[in-house]
Amino acid sequence: MAENPLEGDKVIEKDGLRIFVDEPTSKALSGTEIDYVDDGKVQGFVLRSTGTSQDSGCGCC
Repeated sequence: MAENPLEGDKVIEKDGLRIFVDEPTSKALSGTEIDYVDDGKVQGFVLRSTGTSQDSGCGCC
């Protein structure tokens, strides 16, 4: 786990959580919502398509 971003990383911060994303990954995640779930059965990050990806016709990336 990195505590500081590398040169060129995009920094996303929300509710005190900071995420560092490199450029290729940032492009791949365009149109994706990242959420954290802890409902007693499932715990972890969930990726959901927002249907707004410009790079893929399927909206999955």
